[in-house]
Amino acid sequence: MSSSAGAQGAPIKSTGLHIGEPAPGVKKVDPIIVADNITRTFGGLTAVQVEHLEIPRGAITALIGPNGAGKTTLFNLLTGFDKPDTGEWTFDGTAISGIPAFKVARKGQVRTFQRASSSTRRRTTTPRASPAASASCSRWRAPS
Repeated sequence: MSSSAGAQGAPIKSTGLHIGEPAPGVKKVDPIIVADNITRTFGGLTAVQVEHLEIPRGAITALIGPNGAGKTTLFNLLTGFDKPDTGEWTFDGTAISGIPAFKVARKGQVRTFQRASSSTRRRTTTPRASPAASASCSRWRAPS
């Protein structure tokens, strides 16, 4: 991690993966995803409006925001599960804007889905009686 001085002289920690001053949307050294002018609306509601986004290769990157901010919608757009109103993006230098999810996955970009609940399926097995549990059974006798 490197650091530089901020507006008030306080150091700003950075990863060094950006070109120029650290700021949202700044160009990255080796981006694996580059997206420009992505919008997605539902009726009159704008769910996603991204002017420019670069995700650096090999870096852990977080997308944070409150419920309803459009995080999942953006992932759905970038991975081909939904189509944008506008915008273009590349994955590893290949244009994948508007390509269906199965073709995006073949190019190496996949997503997973989070399950919010635990498994409701329960294993059903036939209980087997142990010798101790079967001691009251008239046909079983403990060895003498």
